[in-house]
Amino acid sequence: MMRALLARNVALRGLAPWLLIMLVGAQVITGVYGLIVYKTGHMTYTPLLIGVWVMLAIYLTWGKAKHRCSRFDMALPIEARDLWSASLVGSVVSAIIMLTVALGVVVAVFALTESPEELETLHSGNLLRVGTILLAGVCCGVACVQSRRLDLASASGGLWTSFGV
Repeated sequence: MMRALLARNVALRGLAPWLLIMLVGAQVITGVYGLIVYKTGHMTYTPLLIGVWVMLAIYLTWGKAKHRCSRFDMALPIEARDLWSASLVGSVVSAIIMLTVALGVVVAVFALTESPEELETLHSGNLLRVGTILLAGVCCGVACVQSRRLDLASASGGLWTSFGV
């Protein structure tokens, strides 16, 4: 049953245009990050972390991540808890896919530019720490956006809820 609900999940089905937006946004963020490293001479992951989180917050706010189910799903003899769980899992999985794409673009750009300092820092595990921090933020953001009000077909959460985490 859960697999069928996830197959109809709007967050997972409408992910393609947002992946394109995340690809372009991650390239811009990586370019800005490269300029900051070039100007200051030292690396800090704060601009990268903030840039990727802003892209994820935009997706959580204006994407389909907060859409729970259709009116048809609500009319079916399925428990509201199952609908909410499927929506939550679909939103988290779609946000994790977005996060993976963003961090993959960062690694690819650093590998293609053959920047030894950046590659050394990436291999030392700092990118894994950044990904873990962003993953924790994604889980909290999705939990805030997907507030457990089972009488609604779409969750009540806005821009400040996503950015506030």
